[in-house]
Amino acid sequence: MSVAANYDAVVIGGGPGGSTAATLLARRGWRLALLERERFPRPHVGESLLPASMPVLEELGVLAEIEQAGFPKKWGATMLWGREPDPWSWYFSETNRTYPHAYQVWRPTFDKILLDNACSAGAHVCEGYSVTSVEIRPGDTNSLAYRTRDGAAGTIEADWIIDASGQSAIVG
Repeated sequence: MSVAANYDAVVIGGGPGGSTAATLLARRGWRLALLERERFPRPHVGESLLPASMPVLEELGVLAEIEQAGFPKKWGATMLWGREPDPWSWYFSETNRTYPHAYQVWRPTFDKILLDNACSAGAHVCEGYSVTSVEIRPGDTNSLAYRTRDGAAGTIEADWIIDASGQSAIVG
């Protein structure tokens, strides 16, 4: 898939944060590209969602698809907090009447749902694109260099660069 030379924004990383940012900005008419190093579905450890994520999934328009994916429902949680040695447990219905449960998601499936949603919203999703450098130019257009899995290289100019690359933190 070819990528244009300039956008309003470029999102680095197609995980939940990057896909969410891309979806919301594309819906607002931004021209944007999302560059993801891997091809989805990709291997990734599962994730335990909390009820606070449910309104976000609803806003993104993926809640029904998440429900249909068959992820196990989670009705509560136990956590260790701070320096306290005793665990803290609660039922979600005690703190959130609108969303009394969340999900234990399988990240390869969950992330693919979110990435496909970003594409459907109008984001130009490019899988197999690794960001090799970023040049932030305050007061000017920023630049990002990438390399594809087949060795092609290029640059993108964008007003905004959103680093959602996770622990690798390209910009950070």
